[in-house]
Amino acid sequence: MLNPDDVPRFAQLGVVASTQPSHPPLAMDFPRDPWASMVGQARLPQAFSDRALRDAGVAMAYSSDWPITDINPMRGIQAAMTRPKLSPDCPDNRCSLQEALNAYTAGGAYAGFDEHRLGRLVPGLLADIVIMDHDLEALEAADLGQARAAMTICDGQITYQRNS
Repeated sequence: MLNPDDVPRFAQLGVVASTQPSHPPLAMDFPRDPWASMVGQARLPQAFSDRALRDAGVAMAYSSDWPITDINPMRGIQAAMTRPKLSPDCPDNRCSLQEALNAYTAGGAYAGFDEHRLGRLVPGLLADIVIMDHDLEALEAADLGQARAAMTICDGQITYQRNS
């Protein structure tokens, strides 16, 4: 739950919003109730306010919160892009594929004070790359959780290659 008055303070103070796309009810594995009934209908619009934070210029970092939820970041990206509104009064807190990928990569590096070494594909940074078995931009958002790593490259070295 986030007080709307605090949203601009996140940006002003340089606070990183580290959130888990898997946590909002109905986004992945959590049911709407009993969570919504515990929070109360009037407070639902203040819940999981990713869009308000992003629009205010707040740095976002996504994570899984494993073992509470599935560690698979593709399921998290799917949840971030497809999460339903908790009520008609709630804002749309879905994000784009690029916003989700950025939060899981560059956002995580920034939150860990490591943005000078990793998190983006630019000259001089570690060459950490995941090559997926699908074109993520061609997949429907609801199908992103099915995409799997075909190869991983860490610091320029192949560390995983799936057998065909």
